[in-house]
Amino acid sequence: MENSRCEICHRRIMYCDCSQSTREDFAKGKGNAPDHYENGGEDVIDRTFRTGTTEEIRGAMKFNITKYADRLGKKDSEIDELTKIINYATRYRNHLINKGNK
Repeated sequence: MENSRCEICHRRIMYCDCSQSTREDFAKGKGNAPDHYENGGEDVIDRTFRTGTTEEIRGAMKFNITKYADRLGKKDSEIDELTKIINYATRYRNHLINKGNK
C-alpha cells in the first residue's frame, strides 16, 4: 500500500485527498497508512491513546507534530509533511473530544 498511487492525482494514497474514502479517513484523523503501521488491527497511535497516560499521549503527539514541522520540505514534499501534521493534530483533537475535553 505504501507505494500505491491515486489514479487521479498520482500522489501516494496515504496523502491523497482525491478519493472519498481517503477524505473520510482524514476527517476521522486517519490517513491510509501502510499496513506495517498496524499491529493486530490497531496502529501505534490508537494503542498510545488506549494505553498511554495523558502526559505520554500529549508528548507523543507534540513530538510527531514537531518532527514533521521541523523537516518541512526537507524529506517529503511540503504538502505531504503538512498532511502528516494535520493528521496527527486531528487524531489528537478527536481523542481529546472523545475523552470529554473541550
